[in-house]
Amino acid sequence: PSSRGARKTPAPVEAKVAPVADEQRIAQGWQELLERGLRHKAALLQSSEFKTTTEAGALLGIKEPAVRKRIREGRLFALRMPGGGEYRIPMWALDPAITGRVTEAVLSVLPDVDEWQVYHALSTPAGVLHGLRPFECLLTRRHLLSSQRAAREELVAHLQIPDGDALREVVMQVVRADLEASGEA
Repeated sequence: PSSRGARKTPAPVEAKVAPVADEQRIAQGWQELLERGLRHKAALLQSSEFKTTTEAGALLGIKEPAVRKRIREGRLFALRMPGGGEYRIPMWALDPAITGRVTEAVLSVLPDVDEWQVYHALSTPAGVLHGLRPFECLLTRRHLLSSQRAAREELVAHLQIPDGDALREVVMQVVRADLEASGEA
C-alpha cells in the first residue's frame, strides 16, 4: 500500500497542565518539609536538653543580659528558635570546659557556618572519636557519665595524646572535616 493517499494521524497533543501541576506539587512538598523541619527544631529547642537565656544565667551565676552578650561575642554557643526568636543553649555548652575559650575557638574557625550545622557537627557521634560526640570530648570529666569517661580515656590512649588541648585540637579537626563533608565549611 502506498503512503500517498493515506491519511496521517496527528500526533497527540500533550497537556501543558501536567508540568505546572508537577511543579506545584513539588513546591508544596518542599514547603511541607520545611514546616516539618521548623516544628522539629522548635520541639528540640524546647526540650530539657536546652536552656533559655534566663535558665542559663542562673546556672552560670550571671544575669540574663550577660548571657546574651556572651552569645553575641561568640563565647557561648546557642541556637535561635525558628523565626529568629529567643536563644536556647544546649546543656553541654554550659560546661565550664566548653563555654568561653573553647566556644570562641570553635566559632572563630567556623564564622560563616550555620549554627545548626555546628550543633549537628558537635552532637553527632564520630567514629574517629570512638563513637563519642565531639562535645563529650570537651566536657569536664565530672560532667561525663562513667561510660563516656571510659570511652574518652580509651580514645586518648589510642591517639597517644594528653587529655586537654591536644584532644581539643583533634575534636576541632573532626568538626571541620564533618562540616567540609557537608559542604558548610
